[in-house]
Amino acid sequence: MHMSDGSLKKRVTLTIDEQVYEEAQRVVQEKGTTISAVVQNFLKFYNDPKVYCFNCGKRFSSSEAELCPLCGWMKCPECGYCRCDISDEVAKALFYMREVFEDLVSGSVKQA
Repeated sequence: MHMSDGSLKKRVTLTIDEQVYEEAQRVVQEKGTTISAVVQNFLKFYNDPKVYCFNCGKRFSSSEAELCPLCGWMKCPECGYCRCDISDEVAKALFYMREVFEDLVSGSVKQA
């Protein structure tokens, strides 16, 4: 399918829990977007994650970052910041935020 901006689009069919879909419809309407845009943005991130340095704020692709040989975290390509440069308390908070993100990406976020 060709869009007016010249890009090619692929029509897909998704099977989603009805309550999740209805709530998502409500939220996207409030935010002025569409389910298609949310899915597309998620898949773009899933394919090539972009992250922000927690020191300088530069946005970079995880594929362009080196891993620190000491801590194993990504080093910012701009300032070189990594886990070695933060306190244990901050590292713990970042670790659990990443766990939530990984649960989201893997689809294992549990519903209450």
